[in-house]
Amino acid sequence: METCLTVWILSIINAFSSIAGTIGNILVCFVIFRNEELQTGVNYFILSLSVADLTVCSIAQPLYIYYVNQEWNAQDYETFKLVSYITLHSSFLNLLSLTINRLFAIWFSLEYGTVMRGKKLALIVCSVWVISVAMAVVFSSSPLKKPAPYFHLAMLLMFLMMYMKIFCIARKQRHQIVSQFESVSHNYRVNM
Repeated sequence: METCLTVWILSIINAFSSIAGTIGNILVCFVIFRNEELQTGVNYFILSLSVADLTVCSIAQPLYIYYVNQEWNAQDYETFKLVSYITLHSSFLNLLSLTINRLFAIWFSLEYGTVMRGKKLALIVCSVWVISVAMAVVFSSSPLKKPAPYFHLAMLLMFLMMYMKIFCIARKQRHQIVSQFESVSHNYRVNM
């Protein structure tokens, strides 16, 4: 009975997430495609992330709902794993590339606009998808299943380290701005 309840709850949660995520990500893609002013560097990463999340919501989650409710043969299960790995890795790697992009934009703010342009951004986005497929193939194969959790943990730690660095840079820049403002305010008062 508990197993049926768990399956039912998982199915409901995934169905709701799948529908909401599909609608939301279609809207994001539509808005970016319709508005030329939104077709900028960082929005290419957001568009790619939205497409990745759209594949998770429209393909992986419905397959998961089917998986928990039906008996599968080995071939169907391997296909499900491969599709799930591709969609989830593409979503995760798109988040990672967006984070790296933001880190570079903050860390190298003066050079960023001249270095990160159309072709480089397109190459990065395409690389994310190629790497996602490669990771899915590697991690869904039998002998390489065991290192996958460690690799995922390493990617998660990279996220944490990058956000800590972004926070430190932002805090340092905030202190510099406050210091400059206080200096200018002091000079203004002295000169009056």
